[in-house]
Amino acid sequence: MKIKLAFISLLLTLFSCKKETSLPEYNVDPVVTAYLSAGVSFGLQLAHQQSTSSVTFSAPALDSLDIIITANDTVYHLILKGNGVYTDSSLILRASNKYDLQFTYNGKSVTASTIIPSKPASVTQSATEISIE
Repeated sequence: MKIKLAFISLLLTLFSCKKETSLPEYNVDPVVTAYLSAGVSFGLQLAHQQSTSSVTFSAPALDSLDIIITANDTVYHLILKGNGVYTDSSLILRASNKYDLQFTYNGKSVTASTIIPSKPASVTQSATEISIE
């Protein structure tokens, strides 16, 4: 009798479990790449993070964003060049200026801020040319 009861309990336990088939929701966030250098125009590249799962996901478009740069109290709206590349040739970067980035992606506000450092004033170097045989 004890064996039958244990066997029935085991069967109930095995057949009452349900396997989860859904994967957790995947958050889609933008990846912003920008190399800022004094004397050149402002530009950046946007991309999506990549999923490591086999599930395909639908990410918001990168080519329809209103990307705003604020520099010295002047607001610039970057222009799409294609494939997630945004630029503004009228915004020439200057050393010691602060640049603020702002846009909305997938319902979330994305912001960043940076200052381009100025060149050091008193830098000297011991060699101007190096040769290797």
